[in-house]
Order: sequence, then C-alpha cells, then structure tokens
Amino acid sequence: MADTKYPQSAEPNEFRYFNFAWLIEIAAGLTAGAEKHPGETWHDIPAKEHAARAVRHLSMWLAGDRSDKHIINASMRCMMAWVMEQEESKKMREIKFRVWDPAGKQMCPVIVADLQDIKAKVFCRLPKSGVQGIFSADLMQYTGVKDKNGVDIYEGDILLNDFDEECYIVKFFDGAFVAESDGVIHDLADAALITTVGGNIYENPELVSDETNT
Repeated sequence: MADTKYPQSAEPNEFRYFNFAWLIEIAAGLTAGAEKHPGETWHDIPAKEHAARAVRHLSMWLAGDRSDKHIINASMRCMMAWVMEQEESKKMREIKFRVWDPAGKQMCPVIVADLQDIKAKVFCRLPKSGVQGIFSADLMQYTGVKDKNGVDIYEGDILLNDFDEECYIVKFFDGAFVAESDGVIHDLADAALITTVGGNIYENPELVSDETNT
C-alpha cells in the first residue's frame, strides 16, 4: 500500500534504499586512495583487474580476515570496474583503421573506407608525401585496447613483453581480437597489461619468428 502521508509521484530510482553510512565509508576510502595515489590513477587499470581485486577482498573477508575493510574495498573496486567497463565499451565503439602502403613502405591512417568487398577500398593520406588517394588494401582495425603505456593497439601489431622477451601478434580470431604467441591464443586485454607495442608485422618482421608469423 502506498504511503499517503506525503503523497508524491513515484521516483524512478529510490535513493531511500541506500545505506548512507556505507556511502560515507566508500567516500572516505576513495579520499584516502586519492591522497595516496594522486591523479585518479585507477582510471589506468582495466575493469577486469578492478573486478579481480574486488573478488580478492571478498574472498579474504569470507575466509575470516578482518585486518582490513575488505567489504568497503571490494565495493570501491566494483564501482571502479563499472566505470572502466563503461569507458572501455566507448573505446570499443571507436572504429578506426589503418593500411600498409607497400610502395612507400609506410603505415597510413584511413580517412574513409568502403567495406563492401573483402579487399576494402580506402581513402588515405600518405604520411611521407601528404598525397591523398584511393586504393585497395587489407584493413587493420583498432582493437579498442591500449598497451601498458596507453598506445593504441591495431591488428598486425607486435606486442613485446620485457619480462620474458615473449612477443605477440595481434589478430582477429573467432570473432575477437587476440594476441598470438607461438601458435597459442591469449586474451588481448590480458596481454596488453604487460606488453608494449614494439612495431608491426609489415615494418618490423624481424621481431617475430617464422613460426609465430604464419
């Protein structure tokens, strides 16, 4: 039965269900984090990593650890994961391409592309000469993922892992962008956390072995 003591229109979002003591704890935790890590550096961490850290805090709380505010920390990480998921989805919707110009041996950003054929027709500006033109080429799409230094990752890029000197080739496989190393498929978002764009298969073929480049 509706509360008629103070008649009003129903609210689409009932903020009365919030526990404001919990929100205050969240705000205090975020403030402490901002003081420890100025610049909101949590925006540099992917949603998946925030979610993993939230699970870690919840697991520790379930195991009986009360040495830290695990529930609050998990709540903050869930918020960060949600925010980053929104930002990452926007980046994934950013559609841009590049093509390799074999004559000029240069990578060219695509201005306009006709995607009706397998061999796309693209309108590009050649970086070295500034000349604009239309030609057929194999497109390489921006994956929507950045490497650990914030550099855009495209199809055909070679990712380098300084830790174990392993390299990955970025490909589109089975409906998703992946990082392949020695025939093994890796999640691109995971690989991007520990790698940098070291080049691409056209300009830097020496970075990969024949086995990896097949």
